[in-house]
Amino acid sequence: MMLYNRDDWSLKANIQLDGVDEIKSLAVANNGIWVGNSEADKPVYEKLSYTTLNSAPSFTQSPINEVLSSANLAATGIALVKVVGETAPVDDDGDAADDPAFWLNQAEPNKSLIIGTNKQGGLVAYDLDGKELQYLDEGEPNNVDIIQAVTTPSGETYSLAAASNREFNTIALYKIQAATDGNEPIVALNAIGDNAHNEVAQLRSELNEVYGLCTYQSSTGANYVFINGKSGNIEQWRLDITDNGIEGALVRKLQVSSQPEGCVVDPTSDTLYVGEEDAGIWAFTADEAGSTDGKFIIEIDGKQIVADAEGLTIYNDGTVNELIVSSQGNHTYAVYDLDNNYQYKGSFALTADDDNGLDGASETDGIHAVSATISDRFPKGLFLVQDGYNVDASYDDQNQNFKIADWRDIANALNK
Repeated sequence: MMLYNRDDWSLKANIQLDGVDEIKSLAVANNGIWVGNSEADKPVYEKLSYTTLNSAPSFTQSPINEVLSSANLAATGIALVKVVGETAPVDDDGDAADDPAFWLNQAEPNKSLIIGTNKQGGLVAYDLDGKELQYLDEGEPNNVDIIQAVTTPSGETYSLAAASNREFNTIALYKIQAATDGNEPIVALNAIGDNAHNEVAQLRSELNEVYGLCTYQSSTGANYVFINGKSGNIEQWRLDITDNGIEGALVRKLQVSSQPEGCVVDPTSDTLYVGEEDAGIWAFTADEAGSTDGKFIIEIDGKQIVADAEGLTIYNDGTVNELIVSSQGNHTYAVYDLDNNYQYKGSFALTADDDNGLDGASETDGIHAVSATISDRFPKGLFLVQDGYNVDASYDDQNQNFKIADWRDIANALNK
């Protein structure tokens, strides 16, 4: 770990950390520094006290706790927003939680659901207080997304979730419904037809390894899933809803040069946005009959977005239409105006609320913005993020989870 003076960029210290081969995250606390590598086979997290750091042989300047004062570390251009809630940790340790989605209970919005992936074992349903309601142990889902309403030929309407299942290299399909006594919120649905997998009732992808995923419902009511792989290939599937299950047709193939993951569709313009993790953001038409050529719209510049570009989501309340990108390399979220040629509107970070025992969010993978009114608690919607490094109120390590922010806090912070 190297420490530089920002005035003249002179090296202040080069501190060797035993047991941490690579630092993927670093955070400054009141009494020390947290370092971690969440991508190690056995993730490593370590807190180094200022006493330990001050004893480093190469550190000969002022005590490190004075150098790392809030004044010296003040972020410029980053709005700070406290989290207001979090889910229970996922059951598996290491790099497990990945992507959140949101199901709106239109009859009782305060009983809406957070649906998250545990990519080591299944899907999880939470209430808005973060309580786990169901763990569906099924495959290795990486990304999940929801179409709020689909209708069968017989007239049944339900919410449809799709997830990229890395165990079988498939698209897994689910019904999402209200959580009541004796009624689990996540119900597996059957894929049928020629593209169904031989072993499981899911859609068989042609990708080498499925990864990111997002859904789309066109203005004509057609339902689609976009799924991508680490090779850079992207598939567009049309989902035909029948009374006996869901039949999928692979209707189009797209491509970027290197590994993508996050994606989202803006239904107001029928545009698919894809994050190429080490390059930036691409825009494609979402029309299955449209061109397969994409337009590169936002570059990873090391400032607004620091690699990796991970989750993508859209917040549209009828007044603003914004694309949000998880800038994993600096633990922030960059915001762009979709109605004004992708103008950069600012970045924000999610910070801890120590008074309520909530830590902030860092190393974020998937994100999801909600613009719907969700009772008096979230009148302007909310923002969900995966937290790659989760600690409890005592700053003890916990399994990964998902954090919740009030969109009013985000909007206010960005507008200051």
